[in-house]
Amino acid sequence: MTNINEVKAILNKKILEEKSGERTIELPPIFYKENKVSMVSLFCGAGGLDLGAEWAGTEVGMNKRINIANKDYFEAIRKNNVVHTVYATDKFTEAIATYSEHFKETVVHKADIKKIKEFPKADLYTFGFPCPGFSLAGPRLVDDDRNFEYIHCCRALLQAQPKVFIAENVKGLMTLGGGLPYAQIKEDFAAAGYNIYAKLLNSRDYGVPQIRERVIMVGVRKDLDFIYEFPKPTHGEGNGLKPFTTLKRAIWDLKDKDGWYYKGTYSSKYMGRNRKKTWDQQSFTIQADGRQAPVHPEGKPMIKIDSEHWEFPNEGRDDRRFTVDEAARVQTFPDWFKFNYGKESVSHNTKVNKMFKQIGNAVPVLMAKVIAKPIIEFLNELRQTEQENTLVSSNEVSEQEYELPVSVISSLENEAISIQSHEQVSVDELLIAENIEKPIMEEAAPVKNYAQLSIDEVLAYENDKQDITKEVSSTKNKMHNIIEDVHCDKNEMLNIIEEATSVQNQKQLSFDIFM
Repeated sequence: MTNINEVKAILNKKILEEKSGERTIELPPIFYKENKVSMVSLFCGAGGLDLGAEWAGTEVGMNKRINIANKDYFEAIRKNNVVHTVYATDKFTEAIATYSEHFKETVVHKADIKKIKEFPKADLYTFGFPCPGFSLAGPRLVDDDRNFEYIHCCRALLQAQPKVFIAENVKGLMTLGGGLPYAQIKEDFAAAGYNIYAKLLNSRDYGVPQIRERVIMVGVRKDLDFIYEFPKPTHGEGNGLKPFTTLKRAIWDLKDKDGWYYKGTYSSKYMGRNRKKTWDQQSFTIQADGRQAPVHPEGKPMIKIDSEHWEFPNEGRDDRRFTVDEAARVQTFPDWFKFNYGKESVSHNTKVNKMFKQIGNAVPVLMAKVIAKPIIEFLNELRQTEQENTLVSSNEVSEQEYELPVSVISSLENEAISIQSHEQVSVDELLIAENIEKPIMEEAAPVKNYAQLSIDEVLAYENDKQDITKEVSSTKNKMHNIIEDVHCDKNEMLNIIEEATSVQNQKQLSFDIFM
């Protein structure tokens, strides 16, 4: 029987410990793509959840359903994906190597989440925080340190404030400690500023050839007008549903192919229940351990001896566990998605276990796509709306900048009038202030037969030491006067006269220099 007070005391103690840890790891540079929904993946593993999200993002971008079985095709259309995974982190070497191979445009960071100082900004966060302490297949200890790594997901939410997050965990989370840890986790996520939607889903209800129940939590930031609705089952035995996907449909073509599978004896715990499904059924849950993999469906079924003892016919000589490729298929990874097994020097079974750890810890790719798609549709529409608002705002600012210098325009009008009295106005000032593209002849008709002299040129000539004004008047072929108050010696004035004379018959100075 669960002691509620004892469980609460353990939770409070562990939460305080996690919150007070030392943070020493700095983020690498993060790059964002314009016009993309940005995503961050914590506890990314091999990337099952993220591949499903990118699959959904590509369908949203192309506005149609697609099949990612062919790698070349998927890579060719991946540019249409409206999601960009900007950052992914995990502390397991082989998982990081696998993820890096398949997500080339993501900054992949091998790090302990407990020690990361600051988390990057993003529209969407995904995380499947560790579950061994919650799992029905494990010891189910409330005070398991791994049960409290979700605190760092809360820390990330508080820092980055993504619009939405998706979290996944095992069914046992709901019942461990009388349900108190589950309630605490939801409460902490809500306290970070989110409306929480949680539900237990079975992957086989969405076309995955596996009985796999998982708790899915979706958090929507409280300032957003979005209510998440979990997808309705697409497969089952009811009216309007497609048939469950069977093992025969999923892995029949792999039965005679060589593959990596765990070779060894079966423990008494393993033989304590049925481990073999038929071809017309769905697989048992794929676990993160090659030794615990289901038995291949080929051949005769297992024989029940009693409630805790099963045996193989023919002493198991005709039976084997699932291969890595078969388990990946059951998790709906495409065949081209390969898993890193680490060092060549380790044993066969060690390599198998390293790959099974990544496969068994992943969210089935197809299920991830179904869960993520309505979220990505919402975030993409929101991004487009925000961009349109920004564009409108930008246009208003630009228009405002044109209208603001009223005094400049007003003074310019006075100057234009004074041109009729042959007072010089700089042509470039006129064009810039009026912000128009018309010939000088149209803007300042009175100067058409007058030599144009830029005041700026004269000021530069005098090294800015003297204030010079000038008025140049001419008749058809002759220069008559130069305005008074030009203080320069005789030779300087002659140079000015020569410059003016060279343009006296021109009706218009070159317009190109102002373009």
